[in-house]
Amino acid sequence: MENKITIDFGHICENVIVAQNGNLSIINIFNQISADNFPAIHPVLFVVIGATGDEGEYEVSVQIKKQGEEPITTQILPNKMKIPKFPAEGRLFVKFSPLVIKSAGNYEITISIMGQTKKLFFDAKKV
Repeated sequence: MENKITIDFGHICENVIVAQNGNLSIINIFNQISADNFPAIHPVLFVVIGATGDEGEYEVSVQIKKQGEEPITTQILPNKMKIPKFPAEGRLFVKFSPLVIKSAGNYEITISIMGQTKKLFFDAKKV
């Protein structure tokens, strides 16, 4: 039997705080990056992922690209998504620091787990 998984949420934010009990606090969710000039360096960007499904550990990849162009980064995360016994949810986050954004435009972040994908979007704009 093949494991099944559903990506319940994904967020782009400035910071993540992990409590002693493992709960995540997501700080400043955003969908726009402003810069004076391009290329621009965004100091830090977190992608937070939540998923449910069959108990187990799953490989997660995150890709960031300007729409219609080649990816600026693709990472298979070193830590696997751990989903405990039902009804618990697995959570994972990845930090991109620094993130070089070559030009203004619409960007997409694609999260992939076991053939399931979720897309997040942000705009890079000149101030």
